[in-house]
Amino acid sequence: MAVTPTGITVESLYNAYKTDIFRFALAMVRNVQDAQDITGEVFCKAHEKLHRLRDAQKAKVWLLSIARNLAVDMYRRRAPVNIYRQPPEPQTPGPFEFVQVVECLALPDRQIVTLRFVGGLTHDEIAKVLHMTSAQVRKRYSRALQKIKLFLEEDHE
Repeated sequence: MAVTPTGITVESLYNAYKTDIFRFALAMVRNVQDAQDITGEVFCKAHEKLHRLRDAQKAKVWLLSIARNLAVDMYRRRAPVNIYRQPPEPQTPGPFEFVQVVECLALPDRQIVTLRFVGGLTHDEIAKVLHMTSAQVRKRYSRALQKIKLFLEEDHE
């Protein structure tokens, strides 16, 4: 079993973050099966690269970065028509409602909102995951919330 120099195992990471990784992946790719695939692949990659994780406090950010990269890779492999497919019909309340609301956002803004709400990351942590400055993240986050508010107001009229 792979263990970091700090004693962290992939199993402990999986138990701690599997739900957060799945929710983030679901919000990114808008498909349950794809989100499950990404979640599994995240922990496979984490197993391969676990020796690189030096700080246990950054494990969640590290895993979400892997998930983001896998989601982007998935978009690149698909035809452009598939990127804008309709989200699945809600089967249970929760992640699907969130997916429908963030659907009105461009991909970078959707990533920021998802990392903030689903991942619980700070603006600084999101900046590291998305390779942006904290100021860029804060500005995009603020604009994304305004777009969501307008979307919800239009939807309820």
